[in-house]
Amino acid sequence: MRDIQIICVCGDSPDGSQNILQEYADRDSRIQVIDKPNEGYGKTMNHAIESASGEYIGIVEPGDWITQDFYETLYSIAKKHDIEVVKSRSIRFDDKPMPECDTERAVFYVQPSIWSAIYKREFLNANGIRFLETPDEFSRDTSFNTNVWAKANRVYFETMYK
Repeated sequence: MRDIQIICVCGDSPDGSQNILQEYADRDSRIQVIDKPNEGYGKTMNHAIESASGEYIGIVEPGDWITQDFYETLYSIAKKHDIEVVKSRSIRFDDKPMPECDTERAVFYVQPSIWSAIYKREFLNANGIRFLETPDEFSRDTSFNTNVWAKANRVYFETMYK
């Protein structure tokens, strides 16, 4: 995708990643680096969502990996079907892929990973969907997605990894 905003948030990283990201931003105007004090995962994610100006929001965390056409594929589905959330199957390299499931009950089988989906920004804002700003980082994906699935009217589950 060429028409994309890439927001990178650094929070007091001691490994020099701020400088590396800034070098990329200096070469590519689509990249925006936000350097802010580390105030915890939830607050940082919320700051990034509030800084986003695109139609859809996708989240890639350190340690996540997506294919080069991942967001383009999900975005084309979202536009074609006017969807609030497009969720993809994810593969863990230390685990098996998510099993096939009954679409009537799919939400109960979906891994809570936030990175394997795109979310319509207007949908997140209209429903006040944000990350918990608590010290417990282990519930961040689950609580965010619980709100997403409880409030979404139009979702699409893409099984691009077969």
